[in-house]
Amino acid sequence: MFRCAYFSRRMLYTAYSLSNRRVSAIRKTPISFLDNRFRTDTPNVTSIEPGAPLPRLEQAGTRRDQRERRRPLPRRITSTAGGTSGTVVHNHRAYQEEFVDITQLILDDHQEQRRLFSILEEIDRSQTDVLSLIWDRLASFLELHAQAEEEIFYPELLRVGVAARRKDGVEDETLDAIEDHNEIRDAVAEVARYAVGTDDWFAAVAASNLANSDHMAEEEREGLTDFRRLTGVSQRHQLAVAFAAYEARNFAGVRSVDKDPSGYVRRVEQGVPAGASGSLSIGALKRT
Repeated sequence: MFRCAYFSRRMLYTAYSLSNRRVSAIRKTPISFLDNRFRTDTPNVTSIEPGAPLPRLEQAGTRRDQRERRRPLPRRITSTAGGTSGTVVHNHRAYQEEFVDITQLILDDHQEQRRLFSILEEIDRSQTDVLSLIWDRLASFLELHAQAEEEIFYPELLRVGVAARRKDGVEDETLDAIEDHNEIRDAVAEVARYAVGTDDWFAAVAASNLANSDHMAEEEREGLTDFRRLTGVSQRHQLAVAFAAYEARNFAGVRSVDKDPSGYVRRVEQGVPAGASGSLSIGALKRT
């Protein structure tokens, strides 16, 4: 009996020792498997220093939290073009809220002009009242857009081009643009010679569309592209505000006046306001 009690006590002591060893072994085991299985927002950890607190394990969270984690942070860039500098958040939503670009406003106007010309092509020629209303709106818009460019955009294109030692290039682009504006004015005036809805009227509208399309394509390929290269975001924003204000002030329309391309460029480079004495006093759109 004494021997049985001895062996029973010995077995209990052995089991107790083995349990302590297992606990010690577990305490010394790296917990990388815990990190890899349950951690979702921290890099892998292969070991924990003695006495260091265990990392906090977080659950996946709500769907909104998951979207916030997946959303890329805005990339900040520094713009130094055109002599201006500043940090800009390169994020589409933030960019739209903080800046408006004059080149984009011009592109938006171009798209609206294309849309109105397309509408005219889809309306039945018997609906002369509707055709007349849309054409009057389009003709007025074409002239307002041209003069807004001549007052705001092209003087600045000349200025920054000369400063960047690209005088010849920007002068040629400006001369072509002013000449194109005169051709568009003449084409618009030609439409007024015919009764709305007739074959001749539609042919004159098509000629106006062609002249305007050629001008827009050249301007988008050359003038707008060069201006974005030569200027910074802040400068284009300030010009966009002035451009939008000019069109808003003259929403009812402006007088249609041809301009001498060479005289226009010369006056701008001499510091004379672009709208001063710009009339050629010739052509189908002569105003007295």
